[in-house]
Amino acid sequence: MIPENQPERKELKKVTKALLDFLPLHSIYLSFNNNSVSPKTIITLILSKKCEIDAMELKPLVSRLFKNYPQFSYTLFEHWWATDLWDEGSLFLMNHANGNTLAYTSKEANKTFRLNKTKTAKRRLRRTEKEYQLLANYAECCFTYSKWYLDSGNYLQATLHLHQALKYTFQKVELVLMGEYYASQSLQEHQTYLSEFYPDFGCFFDGENEEESNAIKQLDASFRVVRYKKKYKENFKEEMIAFATAKAGQIAVRVYEIFEACVAECKLKIKNIEIKNHALL
Repeated sequence: MIPENQPERKELKKVTKALLDFLPLHSIYLSFNNNSVSPKTIITLILSKKCEIDAMELKPLVSRLFKNYPQFSYTLFEHWWATDLWDEGSLFLMNHANGNTLAYTSKEANKTFRLNKTKTAKRRLRRTEKEYQLLANYAECCFTYSKWYLDSGNYLQATLHLHQALKYTFQKVELVLMGEYYASQSLQEHQTYLSEFYPDFGCFFDGENEEESNAIKQLDASFRVVRYKKKYKENFKEEMIAFATAKAGQIAVRVYEIFEACVAECKLKIKNIEIKNHALL
């Protein structure tokens, strides 16, 4: 159910009805008044177990609907994948798709995500922290190699490893803000993917700024040159690498701030569960 006191209740009812008209949904979760790093209203859609169409195929249709409601952000998961993410520990789902945010389920008997056992919730949070740290370690390793290649004068490899460091950095924030990360090797695609949910992240490398636009293009080109032996008309230069490295450092700091804010939000939810459970004793 949509809360009666929700200011945008009318629009949310329209969105929900429109979604149910063309999507076979297992459940819908509505998350409001989120922290400063997340959209204010997040709609999490879980497809029916019987849905035979992949979530990626349906996303363009869903995105078309949400263009009419830019104040809302959404995520779309196949049921089996959402269940796996929940069981393994998903910071996003724990914050935005728990029992308190359930707005619709196709059947009362449906098993929906609920934060009601503090030990289980804490275990899931530890798992999601480990997943984040794994990506952070990958990124840090790539940063180290990039610096080593730069000092050695191998600018192509320095650019490639900086590209990989940024890819893992983007994937860290995608995991936290959107529940799953994007598998693309294109940093420009990662920016576009993130900007649909978190607009500020779509302009870390500003396409309107020539230096920033050239930097992200060269970073992406380095992967194609090394992996696919593609030719690239420009040389990879030390100045560009230094600029992109500084940019990458800024992004990494922001990503960590976002992670800390979302972990704090989840810990507060777990603490509230402990207080509630203690009151019932």
